[in-house]
Amino acid sequence: MPQHVLITGGNGFIAVHVIVLLLERGYNVTATVRSESKITYLRKKFASAVNTNQLQFAIVKDITLSGAFDDVIKSNKFDAVLHMSSPVVFNVADVMKDLLLPAINGTTEVLKSIKAHGPSVTEEEAKTVPGADYRGSKKLAEKAAWDFIENEKPGFDLVYGPALQEVTSLDQLNHSSAAFYAVFSGKDKELKKAAVWIWVDVRDVAKAHLAAIETPEAGNNRFLVSEGTFNMGRLSDFIWANYSERAKAKGIPKSEVKHRGPPEGTYYPDNIKSKTVLGLQYNSFENMLKDTLDQFVALEKELGIE
Repeated sequence: MPQHVLITGGNGFIAVHVIVLLLERGYNVTATVRSESKITYLRKKFASAVNTNQLQFAIVKDITLSGAFDDVIKSNKFDAVLHMSSPVVFNVADVMKDLLLPAINGTTEVLKSIKAHGPSVTEEEAKTVPGADYRGSKKLAEKAAWDFIENEKPGFDLVYGPALQEVTSLDQLNHSSAAFYAVFSGKDKELKKAAVWIWVDVRDVAKAHLAAIETPEAGNNRFLVSEGTFNMGRLSDFIWANYSERAKAKGIPKSEVKHRGPPEGTYYPDNIKSKTVLGLQYNSFENMLKDTLDQFVALEKELGIE
């Protein structure tokens, strides 16, 4: 079982969940971030692990530069690498510069460093956020990673999963959470079509990461980590059923037939492989919603939002 794990983009939404699981399992973890300021939250959240050096940090300012990860990988003996660092932006002026190149080069640079300085580790490429340009950057980054493995044939495994940025405030939620909060807060007076129809609980994604580096059979495989499909009508129905007073006060729109997609011809995820190989048991849509919306309520109270 791997003992020392490197996580790139360690302050990200999913990455923090993965760090929790790794520390609970007794792994030593090194997390890369882009600046010293990104470490403050992590030092506080994981104070005990930081104090015992179970969790350490490294600065990688620009993941797209040649040799960006060389220093951190050369100076540590890692058993596994989980690559989660990738741009999470939606309103961009230059898709190639702001999305595609960082996603592709960030992926290939960490792979090159792993091959050169740590040939027996596991590399994990994590991605997926709604938005066509963003999905394109993730697809190309994944292709770059698989092309690298095909051409270079290094001695490590590649695992696939989604990436989301860290939630810092209700004004700076990751894209999927922001879509939920726009309805829950009453901001959206009409239910919008979901940009992506498949969903997964962040905690299940974190478990998938852990299982991927602990399960030999997972090597050189791709996994679709998803519980199933959803639509904004289900969100509205859940709010009205469980937060009825809020729904009335906020004027939250009720669902109609047109909100109940997905549209005809939409693909449905097959998660059998993730269940049989990784042993995942997925959290339900209702449990995920309750925990997410309850957290919104707690954040509103903490931030003094009515």
